[in-house]
Amino acid sequence: MKIPQSKNNGGSLNDFLAVERTVMANERTLLSFIRTALYFSVAALTLTQFVSIDYAFIFQAIFFVLAALILAVGLYKYRRQRQRIQMSREHIENYNL
Repeated sequence: MKIPQSKNNGGSLNDFLAVERTVMANERTLLSFIRTALYFSVAALTLTQFVSIDYAFIFQAIFFVLAALILAVGLYKYRRQRQRIQMSREHIENYNL
């Protein structure tokens, strides 16, 4: 992590740190999506252990599909936000007073 030199009387360090906080928040959000997808996967695996339903495999499949969708949405949102952050970072680094 390279901290930029001050270009506008100390303002760029604050901007840089704000972008880094946003990057970390984006990573935390991705981890939350992963955690939720894992919960759905575990629920699918343990469904037959606690409930005796004739067609439990259908519910398991639904839970696995939901887990995959949650993971896919999380990865999509993470990548899209990462691109936006990179564009903001480039804009901030080129800013001069």
